[in-house]
Amino acid sequence: MTAVLQRLGLLIRLGKPRIALMVGITAFAGAVAAVLHAGEVDMVRILLITFLTITTAYGSAVINNYLDRDIDSLMNRTRGRPLASGQFPPSLALRLGIASVAASVLLIYAVAGALPALLALVAAASYSLLYTLYLKRTTPWASIIGAIPGAMPPLIGYSAIAGGIGVEGLILFAILFIWQPPHFWYLAMMLEGDYRRAGIPVLPVVYGRGFTRRLTLLFSLLLAAALFLPCASSLTGMGYCLGASILSVIWAFVSLFAYAGKVSSRLAFVLSNLVVLLAFLLFTLEVVQSL
Repeated sequence: MTAVLQRLGLLIRLGKPRIALMVGITAFAGAVAAVLHAGEVDMVRILLITFLTITTAYGSAVINNYLDRDIDSLMNRTRGRPLASGQFPPSLALRLGIASVAASVLLIYAVAGALPALLALVAAASYSLLYTLYLKRTTPWASIIGAIPGAMPPLIGYSAIAGGIGVEGLILFAILFIWQPPHFWYLAMMLEGDYRRAGIPVLPVVYGRGFTRRLTLLFSLLLAAALFLPCASSLTGMGYCLGASILSVIWAFVSLFAYAGKVSSRLAFVLSNLVVLLAFLLFTLEVVQSL
């Protein structure tokens, strides 16, 4: 039994469960937002699409772990991952990742049609291959370009229910897109030595901490403003807007203090996750209550 649980734990870790949590919440938010457009609630379909989006992301993360196992073994933060540490067979992980992505995309197509399946495939392929194999290893701007597949889950969920990409889905996409670069740059400043050792050209390694802090502050303040986009488009009521106001003010102060060196990059990194998760949860709850 212990061996089985250990194996299960490795399988879960292969798919980066924290990313899977974010994918699930944001895909569900996109699907729920689409109900405003479609005017029909099909909770079974919403939950199924959310699950399949998670399994697509799981497979993509497993492939990412397979391709990154060489550099992961050089970084303190990642050397304990199942493939970098030799706890899981790489060939099996690759087959698992490909099978998970392929099966998930095919099932999305069967359940919801071509558009969400295509979006899921593009997100998985661009993250697993374009970002992991090329962008991450060659340019300090990878985090901006790589934010596109990372912001896809709301569009997958939205298009699966509405049959197209509407303003609501694009707003959720925009929030996630703006959030990802500063989120990663806080991590890069926190682990600059790791990235330098692994030869990954992140912003603080290539351009220094001063430039990275300034750009991170800019994107962080853009995120604080982006949280109000659902309010500006009349997607939500006063409940979300009040919550977004509180989150926005908190995040703006955290960003300014982080820029001034009064808040650590580690704390800013953690709080950036929390702020976006809470914003999406508030959005989802408000929409669900209005149905």
